[in-house]
Amino acid sequence: MVFLAAFGLGEGENAQNATADYPDTGLGEALRPWTYPGADLPEFTLAPDKYRELFAADLTEEQAAVGAATQRPASALAFGEPLSVEPAWKSLPSWWIIPTADRTIHPGYQRDRAKAIGARVTELDGGSHSSAVSRPDDVASVIVEAARSL
Repeated sequence: MVFLAAFGLGEGENAQNATADYPDTGLGEALRPWTYPGADLPEFTLAPDKYRELFAADLTEEQAAVGAATQRPASALAFGEPLSVEPAWKSLPSWWIIPTADRTIHPGYQRDRAKAIGARVTELDGGSHSSAVSRPDDVASVIVEAARSL
């Protein structure tokens, strides 16, 4: 299992509260609610003027602008509902790629969770939450390493 700029939740935990003990990244202030007809819960996007700063700082301005314009809203339910099953990391070997400049999920949280679950860690110096786009070779290398280990 490979985590990239991720939450490593345990059973009963939720993403909304997972990073409460870590410095504020400014993400909460940048979220903009969306409501679709017939939807029971709101969804959120990042304010376009904050997208690059918080989500894609290591992308070009053009790439970040495209991302800001085409981002898919995230469900409030996805972040607020507690994990109701045993997490896969309890039974699978894990790797964790930590972008050191992630302003979406605090890198300190990621380091602590990676250590707690016993993941093999790769840090991407200066990487943002969008490291899969900005550093695809580095990300692919870890995924290949994980696959080969099996």
